[in-house]
Amino acid sequence: MAAEGGASCPTDLRVRQAVAEAAISVSVSHPNVVTTYTYLLQRLDGCGSTGSVGAASTTSGASGIGATRVGECSYRYGWVAKLCDFGLSGRLEAGEQQTHLSGPARRSSAYSAPELVRAGRAGPPGDMYAVAVVMWELALGMPLPEALATPQGQRLRAWLAEQATADPAKAGALPPGLLSWPAHTPRAYVELVAECLREAPAERPSAECVCERLEVMVAACRW
Repeated sequence: MAAEGGASCPTDLRVRQAVAEAAISVSVSHPNVVTTYTYLLQRLDGCGSTGSVGAASTTSGASGIGATRVGECSYRYGWVAKLCDFGLSGRLEAGEQQTHLSGPARRSSAYSAPELVRAGRAGPPGDMYAVAVVMWELALGMPLPEALATPQGQRLRAWLAEQATADPAKAGALPPGLLSWPAHTPRAYVELVAECLREAPAERPSAECVCERLEVMVAACRW
């Protein structure tokens, strides 16, 4: 692969290495190795984190995949990293020619919305439920595993232990009152998290609404 204009550059070498690694990963088939089906690289304009969340969480159309044009940003990286979570992954049995997994799953994480645990229902409202937990992590300044190990996370840890052994059909939403907040946390921030944790998916705010309200909070904190 050559750079624009025909000259080679270090970037070309990295691209070739990445392509080679992807090809090798796709060709590996082993019961102890997560199967890679394909690699997808999409160009995105760099922008602020709130804009990224709003754009990434917007869905439309029959395909369930949508895009939102983000406004002008104060900086551009050229590329934006995408993160994948294997928290809902499961093993596909090759002998049974399985192509997907569905159905209820026992709650193993605070990020799992009740409708996901009860019936395997996943969608944007469930994403906002998980965002609420991430917002709590951000307020504490530590990831969930560390937060659960602290005195502030004791009540949530106990609730998760109960949920892990309970009947998935009776799974409920995380009670906002179990979350301990630092003294400096804005009240509006705490209230937004509580709304995202509502039991009914339809009653949770959309990604766009969450971003707008966070932007208002950020603006209020500026000198």
